[in-house]
Amino acid sequence: MPWRGNHSQTRHTNNGSHDDIDMAESSSSQQWHYQHLDRYQDMVFDAAGFNREHQNEEEPPNMEAAKFFDMLNSAQQPLWPGCENTTELSAAIKMLSLKAKHNMSQACFDDVIKFMKEASHPENLIPSNFRETKKLTVGLGLSKVKIDCCIGGCMLYYKEDINLKECKFCNDSRYKTRCLSRKNSKDVPRKRLHYLPLIPRLQRLYASARSAEHMKWHYENQRENGVLCHPSDGKAWKHFDQVYPQFALEPRNVRLGLCADGFTPFNQSATPYSCWPVIVTSYNLPPELCMMTPYMFLTLIIPGPDSPKGKIDVYLQPLIDELQQLWNYGVVTYDASKKHNFRMRAALMWTINDFPAYAMLSGWSTAGRLACPICMKNSKAKQHTIVDRGMRIHNQYKIVEVRKGRKYSKFDPFIFPKTATQVYYSPYPGRQRNKVDWLVVMKTKPRGVVDDRHTLEVAFQVQESQATTTIEDDPIDHLQDDEIDGEEVSL
Repeated sequence: MPWRGNHSQTRHTNNGSHDDIDMAESSSSQQWHYQHLDRYQDMVFDAAGFNREHQNEEEPPNMEAAKFFDMLNSAQQPLWPGCENTTELSAAIKMLSLKAKHNMSQACFDDVIKFMKEASHPENLIPSNFRETKKLTVGLGLSKVKIDCCIGGCMLYYKEDINLKECKFCNDSRYKTRCLSRKNSKDVPRKRLHYLPLIPRLQRLYASARSAEHMKWHYENQRENGVLCHPSDGKAWKHFDQVYPQFALEPRNVRLGLCADGFTPFNQSATPYSCWPVIVTSYNLPPELCMMTPYMFLTLIIPGPDSPKGKIDVYLQPLIDELQQLWNYGVVTYDASKKHNFRMRAALMWTINDFPAYAMLSGWSTAGRLACPICMKNSKAKQHTIVDRGMRIHNQYKIVEVRKGRKYSKFDPFIFPKTATQVYYSPYPGRQRNKVDWLVVMKTKPRGVVDDRHTLEVAFQVQESQATTTIEDDPIDHLQDDEIDGEEVSL
C-alpha cells in the first residue's frame, strides 16, 4: 500500500530490538476525486484496500500504487468514446462472468471477443483475448498456490523438493503416466494441494478502513470482571498476554483460530471421498463478526479421496511456514485507520475441531485408556472386544443377518429413535440347517407414510427419520344417552 505523509515503521534488528524508521514522502501533481463512484470503482477500492479519506494528498505512486491507479483508470475509462454505461474494467468483468456461467472454452471466448472487437467502435478498448481480459482483473483477487503432493500423502513437492519427480519416501511417481499418442502433452500431477496464502488476507483486514477499526475491538472494549462475551475475556487470553508481553503491547497483532474437518463433497451413494478444508479466523474482531463468512479465511483444501489421518502435518507445511513468519518476524502492514505502517504479528491461539480431528492435529491418540488429554488416567475406560456372533452382513448379497438367540450386552451400540427404521425378521427355509438360528433383516415401509424419496433398497442402514402419521379422534365416553327424568306413559 502507498504510504502517506510522515509515518513510522518498526523494524526488527538481529538482537531482537525494534528501531523506528521515519518515512517522508514527496508529493506529485496527481489528484483523484471520488465524489461519483460506481460499483466497479468500489470493487477496486475494496480489492486494493485504498483509503478514500486521504486521496487528496499528493504522492508519487510506488509499485503497489501504480497497480491501483491502473485499475482505477480502467474503472473510469469508457469502453469507447461516447460510451457512458460501460467501462473497460466492467466489460472485462462481465465477459469473464459469462465465460464462467456458460462454461465457455478459452478458444470460444477468444472468438466471441474477437467478433465483439470487430463489430464495435473502431476506437474501442475491448481486450483482444482471454489473457488480456484476465490481466485487467487479476489485481482484484487474491493469489492462490497449487502444490503437487505425493499420492500417499508422504511429502509435498515444495521448497527444496519442488523439482523432484518421485516421492523420496515411497518412490511413487509425481505425475500421471503419459499416453504414447500425446508426446508433447504436459505432465499432470497425480495429486495437488490448493493453498490460499494467509498473510495477504490478514493485511487486507487493515487495508480496509471498515475492518481496521474492528481489529482493535478486543483492546478498546474492556469488560468488567466476571463477564465473558469474547475470548479476550477468558483466562487463556490473559495468560498469553502475561507470557508474551511484547506481543500484547501491540493491540493490532492478530490472534488466530484454526478449524479443520473432513466432509464428503459428493452424494452419499457415490464413491467415498474425504476432502479436508482448513479455515483460519481472527479473534480480534467483535463477537458478532469473528465467525462471519467474510472473516473466515479458507487457507487449505486437502485433497482426497482418503482422510489424511496422521499425515495432515505434511499438508499443513505452507500454512505453518506463514504462521512462523508472522510469529517470529511479522510483516509490514498499512493500517488504514491510523494512516501509517506497522509490523503485524500473529499467534495461533486455538483449534476448533471434533475429537478425531483433534487427534490428527495434535498427535494425541484419542482412543484407548488415555483417550482424553485432560482427564488422562482419571477417565473410566473399559476395553470391549467386538465380535460378529450376533450380527453379520452377507458378503455377496449384502443382506443383514441377526442371531435370534443372541443376548446383547450393554456395550452394544444404540441409536436414537428418530434414526430408527421399521424392519421385520424373516427366517431361512428349514432345509438350510446351517442358518436355522439366523434371521434376515427386511426393511418395511412404515404405516401411514408415503415415502418416494428412496429408490435404492438398503438394509436398515438408511439414516432417515420416518415419522408415522397419527390420526387422533375425539374420545368416546359412553355408547348411550344419559337417563332423562320424565313421566311414565302406559301403552
